[in-house]
Amino acid sequence: AVKQSSILENATLLDRDHSASAESFSACLLVNDENPRLPEWLAYHYHTLPLRSIIVAVDPNSRSSPKDILSRWTTMGMEVEIWDQDVYLPADLLRSHGICDSNVEKGCKWKHRHRQSYFVMKCMKEFKERNKSWVLLTDVDEYITFNHIHQDDPVGELIIPMNIDANDAAEARRRLPNFGEDVTILDVIKNEVDTKYGRQAFKRPCLSIPRLLYGSRESKYDANWIAMAPEGFQDEDFVTLRYRWHAMKGNPNEKVWGKVILDLSRIPAEDLKGSAKSIHRPLQRQCLADPTSYTVSLFRVNHYLDSFEAFSYRNDARSLMRKCEECYEEKGKGADWA
Repeated sequence: AVKQSSILENATLLDRDHSASAESFSACLLVNDENPRLPEWLAYHYHTLPLRSIIVAVDPNSRSSPKDILSRWTTMGMEVEIWDQDVYLPADLLRSHGICDSNVEKGCKWKHRHRQSYFVMKCMKEFKERNKSWVLLTDVDEYITFNHIHQDDPVGELIIPMNIDANDAAEARRRLPNFGEDVTILDVIKNEVDTKYGRQAFKRPCLSIPRLLYGSRESKYDANWIAMAPEGFQDEDFVTLRYRWHAMKGNPNEKVWGKVILDLSRIPAEDLKGSAKSIHRPLQRQCLADPTSYTVSLFRVNHYLDSFEAFSYRNDARSLMRKCEECYEEKGKGADWA
């Protein structure tokens, strides 16, 4: 089994400065054997968003339960619920969506996508009824971050959505806080929503965010590597510090679907019925058909391939591919930008 991250597992290590915050983010998370990754993901988003409410659905194929890890966060002021699939799947699908044979990959993928689509919609509906506003839809190997301007940004990228002015976007990205400052994703949204850029970018309640793949090359072996972990810890204890080499940003030859955050306060309750179109574009009326261009987004989602041990650990719909080391190497191919 993969060693659990022992660094951020214990909630008492973290400060409580934001535990009583009225304005915060919620998240809908479907997990399958994610206990090794979950502590870092929760701690990161607790501070970065700030995340204060989460509903977690556990895939029936999962060999482990996140209950013990999640229960620690209730003492930090986080609302936590764990759902079995009978909470969100229609009765007719419950009979056919139990534990599947992961060796029959096509059938498992179909069941996973159905499960995810119904869970995401039911979860958003639940948060809407609780008067929550912003909600995050990602996986446990994905981390939302500020999209600072960098020298390897794409040049001449086709702008999507077309209504966003590239110069306004560049100015907004220059206003992004530096890492380490006590400024959250929600703070940035509030600061930008009434700016010239914000009136363009936040016109829809569904904000598509570009994804960037981080491969398996470990940063500590680089000549210019600088340790970034807190005192007493090591970079290799954190996936977000261990791997710093990524794929090409805004690659024109590869259409990578982003992930989304949604402002439920601006979405009618009648739109939150049935199943979502997909995790990438849950609501057709509210979300863009194409992913937002890298150069006009204030945020991005870093998607971490992680080690082969971690990649192959999950017993999910892609188990056959996950146990293929050549497939793992191919997936991380091209992640040679730092």
